Amino acid sequence: MFHSWILEEHISLELSQEISSWLNEPHEKWVVAG
Repeated sequence: MFHSWILEEHISLELSQEISSWLNEPHEKWVVAG
């Protein structure tokens, strides 16, 4: 089974950036999602 920690690091970075964006613009994101 192939496992790449580099890929996990990249995904973690992407998720962190997305979460930061959501925290910076919560209303737009949650209104659209809701």
